[in-house]
Amino acid sequence: MTDFRNVKLRVLSREHSAAFQEAALETGARWVCGQDYVRFTNASFLYITETGEIACSNSEMFFEKSEYEEILFTTPAYLGTKIQIRNKEHFDFVLEKLNQNGVKGLKSIPRKRADKGCYLITNRYGFCMAIHNRHSECFSTRKEIFIEKDDAEPDDTTRTVGKLVVDVEADITTRFIDTETSDGSTASYYELPDGATELQHLISHRNMNFFVGFIFCLCYDYSKSGHSDIRIAKEIEKYARAEVERIEALQNMQRRKESF
Repeated sequence: MTDFRNVKLRVLSREHSAAFQEAALETGARWVCGQDYVRFTNASFLYITETGEIACSNSEMFFEKSEYEEILFTTPAYLGTKIQIRNKEHFDFVLEKLNQNGVKGLKSIPRKRADKGCYLITNRYGFCMAIHNRHSECFSTRKEIFIEKDDAEPDDTTRTVGKLVVDVEADITTRFIDTETSDGSTASYYELPDGATELQHLISHRNMNFFVGFIFCLCYDYSKSGHSDIRIAKEIEKYARAEVERIEALQNMQRRKESF
């Protein structure tokens, strides 16, 4: 079983994100605010901490800076399968679909294989190869799957595979545009946005980055403990220092640009 701790993932597609999250959740991982279901599949990067909390971001810089180990993940639905190719157009579409789900070895497959007809075979380790149709009996035990475009009309030789359906939360696009100062009454920046029912809604509403969002959730957990929790306090300190380092790096980069 894969150890989904101290890892980070470069998301290739929403389906890829959903499959990775499902695999991690099965091992006991949870989102930083405690949710145990697939969410935020549109995020570009996923992280799982040492204690099994899932977090996400869209920052390439955060991803590269993170010391977590980058993990290569193939959507399980494509492991140990075979796909019959009909023509070059279908071949290109299937390759792109496999690429979006972390299947490896695709660049070494010659496109000319599609002219004569072939099967694309993916092994249980996520590597793909092409074989001629006449050799397909050698892989008779492989599960055959069918990948078609949404508008494809199935005929006698093709079938449309059922799509992986994921309940994706609607993106919260509301942002605070103007800053406000308090006149002693309740300022609007203390009010919850409409529809906010959990911490992640507030994180998205304030457009917090990965470090700040994680600190926000840790502070909430700390306040619930009812006593001093040194583990959580140290986690807050750790990610606060990381945020300081991020800001300092940006400032140094800006100074270098201005010096030229």
